[in-house]
Amino acid sequence: MHTRERYSSALQDMFKGLLDNMQMIWFTGQILNGASEQSLEILIRNPAIPESLQLYEVGSSKDAIGAIKNWIDKYVIEYLKIYDPYFTPEDLSLIRTISPETRIYIMSLRKSQVDRLDDAKVIESYQSIFSDIFAIDYPDIHFYIFGTKPLGDGPIHDRYYITSNGRGIQIGTSISGLGKKDSVIRTMGVNETIAIEANFVDKMLVSPPFYYEDERLRILTFTLRR
Repeated sequence: MHTRERYSSALQDMFKGLLDNMQMIWFTGQILNGASEQSLEILIRNPAIPESLQLYEVGSSKDAIGAIKNWIDKYVIEYLKIYDPYFTPEDLSLIRTISPETRIYIMSLRKSQVDRLDDAKVIESYQSIFSDIFAIDYPDIHFYIFGTKPLGDGPIHDRYYITSNGRGIQIGTSISGLGKKDSVIRTMGVNETIAIEANFVDKMLVSPPFYYEDERLRILTFTLRR
């Protein structure tokens, strides 16, 4: 009888200890759950912006354009490839500080150009701005203007600025639209930049398609030099 009582008491102690542990686990879970919800609320109120992403609200056009110029000044040495369907002569001011040894290639669409159906006037519009703002020792700029006739459309869509060593940025809107609406400038990783350069940019430079949406894709190429 005495042995049976000791055994029963031991079982009761074990059961009580188990209940206490379960209760402690429950309370700990409640605390952690509350902390997680609080952390989530803080994250929603104050989201962490990735270092690769720069956000520009309406009215910040000067800052956004300044960020692109700073990137060019910091990283562009060997070459710069601009892949932008809305690049126009006015956007040449972005690259006025580039080194004379830099090779520059600009790809755009005819639909964004003044007098897009007149090759001579397209070239003249760039030459006029180029002559006004660039020094004598400025590097040559090679242009590739794509577009079907008469709409001037083509396969170029997103906007990339790419240079050597796998460096590149993606711009969420046209240069003229930066800061006029909410805008994004994103620094791309090395692998992404190399892939974009090989599959989009260089492909348009070396082997562009003959047709776009069943229309012959016309290509206007010219070089500006001082």
